[in-house]
Amino acid sequence: MSFFKKLFGRAPEPGPTAAPLTDRAPTGTSLAVLLDRLPESLSEMAREFPARLPALGAVDLGRETPDEPTFPAMLEVGGHSVWALGFDLPMPEEAQKRSIFYSNWDDAAKAPLYAHQAHVLLFYQGGSDDPVVQLSVLYALAAGMRPLGVADETAFNCVPAAVLQEASSAEFLRAAQTDIPSLLWTGILKFHREDGQTWYATRGFERFGKPNLAFLAPTGHGEQATDLFHALLNYQHFYNQTFEHGHTAELGGQFLRFADPYEYAEYLSGGHPVLTVTTDA
Repeated sequence: MSFFKKLFGRAPEPGPTAAPLTDRAPTGTSLAVLLDRLPESLSEMAREFPARLPALGAVDLGRETPDEPTFPAMLEVGGHSVWALGFDLPMPEEAQKRSIFYSNWDDAAKAPLYAHQAHVLLFYQGGSDDPVVQLSVLYALAAGMRPLGVADETAFNCVPAAVLQEASSAEFLRAAQTDIPSLLWTGILKFHREDGQTWYATRGFERFGKPNLAFLAPTGHGEQATDLFHALLNYQHFYNQTFEHGHTAELGGQFLRFADPYEYAEYLSGGHPVLTVTTDA
């Protein structure tokens, strides 16, 4: 969280109000790399990769010769396998909506991503069961293509190019091993109630094997929700815990209760398990 608070001055307020959507995210951990055009070779990406995840070493592209198509490609690095599929056309509109539109970035940051003309889908295929490791590998590979940014349907999020370069650096990815960058690797949607309250609901916690969380607060309390969700995801992941209905916890002097949703369950869940979080001072 500290990197993003330094970058933005504060955690961004969750963006456009959400509508119920049909889940269509691909199976497994994946990212969409957004480009002006497809790369003719992945060799530059392979050269840059070791600087981002030095412990894994070089990327093996297999046989890459001028008379062979660049895609599809199976990338091997340090015992990890990633499948890359290239498409010389933009992402489908629904995929852009689930990633770019519902992200928390402002319109100026989103504009170059909407303008992409090609995309590469990266699918993590094997090597580690840890989603932190999987996402680290995907981000390090994606950044090497020098894209306009990446789109993440599972997290209802995207990352513009300028931030992607920082978020795929060796320092950042090393820090992610002990502090999940939830502002990038997950997402938050908001659902307004008529009484001035807003449900803030996470997306992408299922990627970590955890229920998504929903927090009811006065409209405009997105930073409070963001900090709460960040702390709870990291606690669950690194302490091997999973909250369930009826569980309680203590965080920073606040007493937390977890329960099944009592309203708007379909909206809050997005088709995945979800728990509401209430706080007592």
